[in-house]
Amino acid sequence: MAAYPKLPADRIAVFGHSFGGGAALAIAAQTDRFKTYIAWAAPTDMFGKWGEFHPVSRVLPEEGSTMRFSQGGAEVGQYGLGGPPWALPGAYLEASRFLSADRISAPVLLITADRDFVPMSQSERMFSAVYRLGGRSRIVSYWGEEHILWSPANIRDLYDQVQDWLDETLSSDGLVSGTSTDDVPRPSPSPRTPQRP
Repeated sequence: MAAYPKLPADRIAVFGHSFGGGAALAIAAQTDRFKTYIAWAAPTDMFGKWGEFHPVSRVLPEEGSTMRFSQGGAEVGQYGLGGPPWALPGAYLEASRFLSADRISAPVLLITADRDFVPMSQSERMFSAVYRLGGRSRIVSYWGEEHILWSPANIRDLYDQVQDWLDETLSSDGLVSGTSTDDVPRPSPSPRTPQRP
């Protein structure tokens, strides 16, 4: 904050995607410095992430390629936990943001998608934990989307969801977005199938 003294210290959010989403949740469990958090496609439970099927694995589990992706990512990849869960349970405990949910006091927005290689259950577990603990959280799930969003309607909705969350959790005397009654209206997503008479 010393480098940017004009930033409002009481209105700063942390937003992370994928590994960065897990990092955002780790920060949330370690400090109350930031007012709100957004975690998109965040791995939260490394025990589950290690062995849980991706959508493709559910169709062809004997192929095993996506399981190797999850297991390799946990053991020697981005997470670098050093081995499987039964060999190093302490490393998996420490890396599982889900298990530190009781230390999160700020609001958390979780964003997930059903075709993501980070399973929806990762965000669902964190949401359930924060909810059970009486914290403030929202989960937004996108259907037919992957690790990033492709549908223009869903991308617009994502921006709206994030802006609404920031307006709700950061503003004290007005909206963060600065919207007013004379703003141009934004279209809502339209159904893919026509309405029948």
